[in-house]
Amino acid sequence: MEIKTIQCPSCGGNLKVDDPNLSLIYCQFCGCQISLETNRNKAYDTEQGRLDARGDRADEVLAKIEKIKDKLILNYNAAHEMEDIPGYIAGLEAELLETKSDIKKYIVKPLLIGLGVSFVSSIFVLSIVFSVPDIIAHILNFFLGIPPIAGLAIGIFMKTQKESMLKQGMQNYEKKLEQAKKVHMETEMFLKENAEVDIPPKFRGKSSLNFIMNGLKGREFVSLEEALFKAEYSLSTPTFS
Repeated sequence: MEIKTIQCPSCGGNLKVDDPNLSLIYCQFCGCQISLETNRNKAYDTEQGRLDARGDRADEVLAKIEKIKDKLILNYNAAHEMEDIPGYIAGLEAELLETKSDIKKYIVKPLLIGLGVSFVSSIFVLSIVFSVPDIIAHILNFFLGIPPIAGLAIGIFMKTQKESMLKQGMQNYEKKLEQAKKVHMETEMFLKENAEVDIPPKFRGKSSLNFIMNGLKGREFVSLEEALFKAEYSLSTPTFS
């Protein structure tokens, strides 16, 4: 066991220290309290300093991300709308062309249904036409011609309504696409001019940013590079959302 001799700063007495882990002793001559610097204290201070430095770096990155978080999310959402909306428009356009050309569904079928109703009704009319006054017979014969016309009118109306609905849907998506392009351009310009950190586009979504920011808060990582590396791995796992 190594025995170290120190001098009391108060009375000058020579004191022996036989425990290297002691951080505090009292002078046996004057009772003065003496603080000792030990290897354990040095290691603690070094580790604490390292942790504090990591925390400072994490807080610095976190603060920079928080400044632009809203713009990053807007940019991400706009980019995905720009990617998805053309597909929606194409789908509506294909459905519109199909509706315009579907004569069987909107013209032939309703007309045949109307003719069928007229045929069934005519059997009933024929069974009573000779036993009712002529005026009533004429009225009944007149109504026999209505079902085919009504069926045709209903079919045309449904076709027109659906075409109108599809066209309106396409217009709404086109407006939304233009708005998404505008937002994306504005946020891109803002991020280039004001961002202190560069977050790649695929990490600008709300869930990715929350993962990165929570990791920085919890000191799981302290640099943007480390955060992006962990986020890249998490994005490839089914549990990340």
